Amino acid sequence: MNSLFEIELLNIHWLNNEKEVQLADLCAHGNIYVKINDEILSDIDTSVWTVSATGLYLLRTLTQNYTPSMWSNYLLPCCGHFFIKENEEPVIILGCGIGIDWIIMHEKDNKIKHISKKGSIAIIDENSYEEMVFEFTDKIESFYKRSIKRNIFNDKYQKEGYEAFWTEWHKLKNNSS
Repeated sequence: MNSLFEIELLNIHWLNNEKEVQLADLCAHGNIYVKINDEILSDIDTSVWTVSATGLYLLRTLTQNYTPSMWSNYLLPCCGHFFIKENEEPVIILGCGIGIDWIIMHEKDNKIKHISKKGSIAIIDENSYEEMVFEFTDKIESFYKRSIKRNIFNDKYQKEGYEAFWTEWHKLKNNSS
């Protein structure tokens, strides 16, 4: 990993071990390590985050700048209560208002700048950042593929939102690679 910016999915799981609860949980959760320069924003002891939402948001940052709360949630959101898909807008994943954010800016010469709320700055090569994001999101996709299929068919809006989530996810991955 780059010494100035690091992001790593430390673990991934469903929130509950009960099969019925797991089937209804559309968001994968886990611990994430994030470091900007010498500042550690998240580690194994920080909190459990909604890593599936983080994965989607990171994929968006491969081609877009990001400012805090830009997508109605944090880059590392605590919760992802439900998905909202309206028209051609990106999927919104609403949470509980707890999370971690930082700024991500595309700079000249194919560089990506990360700025924490405390002002720590890391500038890394765009290709290195893309590799980190793909490694992160590949782990999440693999987890979903290994898991029991989600039970989303009783709620039309959740089904549409969940399907839109994966459609956007795959579109972003395919357009970036």
